[in-house]
Amino acid sequence: KRFDDDVNPLFGKPKDLNKYIGMESEQFSWLQEYMNGDNDRETIYTLWDPVEIQVLPHLSGIVTRTICVRIHAFNRQIPEAMENHLSIRVPAKPNNPNVQLYTNMNAVRFVHVYKMTLKNDYVIREQATNLIDIFLRLNMTSEVDLTSYFITINNIDDWASYSIGFNKIPGSSIH
Repeated sequence: KRFDDDVNPLFGKPKDLNKYIGMESEQFSWLQEYMNGDNDRETIYTLWDPVEIQVLPHLSGIVTRTICVRIHAFNRQIPEAMENHLSIRVPAKPNNPNVQLYTNMNAVRFVHVYKMTLKNDYVIREQATNLIDIFLRLNMTSEVDLTSYFITINNIDDWASYSIGFNKIPGSSIH
């Protein structure tokens, strides 16, 4: 689900970012409803960790955030392209027009993992800035897609770990 906003990082608006863009948000509840059978076949899907939020800033000051969940995971023993080719998987169509389906192949991502809560946008942006500073210090900005970043939420043993990450540019030389 994509949604645009103009959250002001200095004032921490809204008070609890998790309720605004995270797993307690209205947008995430739409995805949960889809996975609980609110689709054209009433198919129930398992919620896989992690949940991801892609953050795409625009020059206008608007930020597009897309919450993503997996409805299928590839078998790691079979090359992804082959499994995708041999599998005839047509996911159920969402009843809610705000839920969109798309294929997201695996990406290599440079991340920083930490334990905290999603309280305000400033902390998230601070973590993204720290990663960009590392990329600059290591002279690797040509290897990293700096147009957007990802917030990844993993729920492990009743606590969430978060990571902030940037995708590696496909075909770049860093492994």
